[in-house]
Amino acid sequence: MTTLVIISVLFLYNLLIMCYIYLWNRIPQFEFSEVEPLTSTTLIIAVRNESKTLERLFKSIRSQTYKNLEVILVNDHSQDDTLWLLQNMYVNDCKIVDLIDGKGKKAAISAGVNLAKGELIVCTDADCTFGANWINSLVAFYQENKVNFISGPVQFESNYSAFHHFQAIELVALTSTGAASLAFNKPTMCNGANISFKKAAFIEVGGYNNIDHVASGDDILLMLKIHKLYPDSCKFIKCDSAKVYTNPNTTLKELFYQKKRWASKWKVYHDWFIQSTSVLVLLANIFILTSFFVSLKLAGFIVIFKIIIDGIMLASASKFYKIKINWILFICFQLIYPVYVLFFGIVGRMGSYKWKGRILN
Repeated sequence: MTTLVIISVLFLYNLLIMCYIYLWNRIPQFEFSEVEPLTSTTLIIAVRNESKTLERLFKSIRSQTYKNLEVILVNDHSQDDTLWLLQNMYVNDCKIVDLIDGKGKKAAISAGVNLAKGELIVCTDADCTFGANWINSLVAFYQENKVNFISGPVQFESNYSAFHHFQAIELVALTSTGAASLAFNKPTMCNGANISFKKAAFIEVGGYNNIDHVASGDDILLMLKIHKLYPDSCKFIKCDSAKVYTNPNTTLKELFYQKKRWASKWKVYHDWFIQSTSVLVLLANIFILTSFFVSLKLAGFIVIFKIIIDGIMLASASKFYKIKINWILFICFQLIYPVYVLFFGIVGRMGSYKWKGRILN
C-alpha cells in the first residue's frame, strides 16, 4: 500500500512537470521591433538601503531606448545614504518620493502608482540591471497582446560557484514553470523583479487592498487579483530583451531568509491550483525520502526518473536563459533537494525573518 501511494504521488508530480515542459515549449518567442512611443509608461522602483546598487541601476535606466518613459523611485525609509544619493546625484533622472505613509514594498509601489502618469506600470528591484531595449520590448508586447499583466524573465548573474549555480538553475526552473502555468491560464508564480501591469487594472482590483498585511507577495498576489478579474489577460513575455538580471545570495544566511520569505506566502494563497501544486510538490519530495525506507530499488528508480524529467525541463528552459548547466552539480542538487524543499516547507510557516533590515512575520 505504501509503495502504491509513493508511486502514485510521484507519477502525478512527473506528469505535472511533463505538462509544464509541453506548455513552456509552446510559448512563442516574442520578437519585437522598435515601437512608436504611443503608450505612456512609468517605471516604479521601491528602494530601501540600496546606496551600493544605485550607480549600476541608473546606468541601466539611462540606457533605455523607449522615450515615453517616466521614472519614479520610492524611498522606503532607508537607513543608509540612499535618499541623499537620490536627491543629490540622480534628481535629474527620476521623480523621487520619500515614503511617509506606510512601509514596505507594497506601500512604496502603491505610492508610485498614485503619482504615475503612465498607462503601463513597470516594476523592478533596485539591485537589478537590464538591457537597453527592456522597456521597449515590454511596451511592444503590451501593445500587441492587449494584456493587463506581464510576467517577465529574471535570471541571476552567476560566478558559477556551486552555491551560485544551484540558485541560478533553481530560478530558471521556477520562472519557466511559472511561465508554463500562465500559458495554461493557471498562474502559480512570477517574480517582482520584472512585472508590468496596466494602471487601470491595478486601480480596478483595488491595488494591494486586503493583501497589504502580507510582508511579501507584491508580485504573485497582485497577479492573482488581476487574473481573477481578467483571466485571459495575464501573459509571460518570452523575449531575450525583456530579461532582468540580479545577483544571487552570497551567504547561506541570505538564502535562508529569502526562501523563508518566499515560502511564507503559501499560507495566504486561496487559489486551489496553487495550493494543490504546492502540496503535490511537497508530498513528492517527502515520498522520495520515504522511499529509501521502503525499498532502495524503488528509491533508485524514483530518483533517476525524477532527475530525467526535471533535467528535460531545465534543459529546455536553459536554452532561452542561455545558461550552461553543470549536469554533475545538477544531479548532486537533485539528491539534496527533497530535504531542502521539506525544510523550507516547514520553516516558511514558522517565526519571523529578517529582510532589508526589518524583522518580518
